[in-house]
Amino acid sequence: LREKQYDLRVEVPVYGSDGQVLVERALCYIGTPACDNYLGEAAPHALAEQIMAASGPSGPNREYLFRLADAMRERGLGWEDDPHLFELEALCRRLLAGGES
Repeated sequence: LREKQYDLRVEVPVYGSDGQVLVERALCYIGTPACDNYLGEAAPHALAEQIMAASGPSGPNREYLFRLADAMRERGLGWEDDPHLFELEALCRRLLAGGES
C-alpha cells in the first residue's frame, strides 16, 4: 500500500463515463480536516504547487499523480472522465518543466 498519511480508508465503486461499474471495490484514501496533511479547499494551481512540493514515506506526490493519470489513460479514460485529475497533471508537468502553474 502506498498511502500512509490519511485518516479515512474506504472502498468505493469506480464508474466509467457510460455509468458502467469498472471496479466494484477500489481502495480510496481520504484526508479530512482532522488529518494533519489536509490542505483544504484550494485552487488547482495551489494544489499543483502542493503536490510538486510534497513527498512522503512512499515517495514524491507528483510520482503518484503521474502514475495515476497514466493508469487512467491505459484504461481508455481521459480528460472528459476526470478533468480534475488531468488538469492537475498538466499543471504539475508545467511546473516540472520550469513553467508557472
